[in-house]
Amino acid sequence: MAEYAYKFALYPSMEQELKLNKNFGCVRWVYNACLDKRKSYYEETGKTFNRFDCQKLVTQLRHDPDYFWLEEADSTALQQTVRHLDNAYQRFFAHLSNYPKFKKKCNRQSYTTINNKGAIKIFDDGIKLPKIGKVKCKVTRTIEGRILSATISKETTGKYFVSVLCTEVDIESLEKTNQVCGIDMGQHTYCTFDNGNKIDNPKFLVQSLPKIKRAHKNLSRKKKGGANYEKARKKKAKIDAKIAAQRLDFQHKLSKQIVSDYDIICIENLDANEMTDRKSKKHRRKANNRSKADRAYGQFQRMIEYKSELYGKELIKVDRYYPSSQLCSNCGFQNSLLKDLSVRKWECPECGQIHDRDVNAAINILNEGLRLRSS
Repeated sequence: MAEYAYKFALYPSMEQELKLNKNFGCVRWVYNACLDKRKSYYEETGKTFNRFDCQKLVTQLRHDPDYFWLEEADSTALQQTVRHLDNAYQRFFAHLSNYPKFKKKCNRQSYTTINNKGAIKIFDDGIKLPKIGKVKCKVTRTIEGRILSATISKETTGKYFVSVLCTEVDIESLEKTNQVCGIDMGQHTYCTFDNGNKIDNPKFLVQSLPKIKRAHKNLSRKKKGGANYEKARKKKAKIDAKIAAQRLDFQHKLSKQIVSDYDIICIENLDANEMTDRKSKKHRRKANNRSKADRAYGQFQRMIEYKSELYGKELIKVDRYYPSSQLCSNCGFQNSLLKDLSVRKWECPECGQIHDRDVNAAINILNEGLRLRSS
């Protein structure tokens, strides 16, 4: 039994759109108000204004006549956004993300509501949501298990989606293949396997750069706040959304294939922030960072991680500072001259073995992963 999320497209009526946008606005306002309160309270007293204090504050504000509009919003969504803020702080203190930022109206909007006493129900042609009612929905899959929550989102393109989180979902483990693999995330290819198989980088962002530049140029010429500006903004947002969807589809298919083919998967524990180029010249740095963002290795790694757990496979993460590219996989000699990424093939001065840089790194990642597993 496991938790599983089902995502569907929503098609709300004009009246329901107004209610959804009201919820988005109230949730965003509560998040920003609590963030501001936590910051100011710590600056004034040196103490923490914790999650429970924020929840009490939200309850008081909902009963305050000056904030009567909060009563029209989903109360569980308001309390849930307080939990999201607390999670953001916890991730910051654990050095997993940056300090929480204030939410903006122009970005993607979302809120999460809890299934209290059957408040969320799925039908063949729609979904019932608290404070909204039954919304037309394209239910493309049969939902299993017990519904925990639903996250409603509005993309920058104006499209609406709902992600329904269920528990007690019976997920069948994939068949065992008795195969192991080491994977190196490359600079010239998307990833390389220890058996020599290389996956090309599709470069969705780079291929769409001319369209993005034209759309951005067109947007910059429009007066902000006008109808033409909004039209140009949506056009650019649709291009961005298409690139993100292409990348997501590619990563989902590749990660599922990897988890299906191998029982033990060894990868580097990469840090996307550390991979960002901050030292080279501005034009080169911009191109490098764009290329790395296009690969989205952090997102790909998370996919392999949760799918391995979901389908009963084993994932081993090798330390990001392990010199996989510098070690000879045949004799173990470390060649410190290989810090230059332009060197794609090299001959080991110790044993004479000729290596492909990425394949050699993948073999070393596999060997180190198996060593960590047995230790």
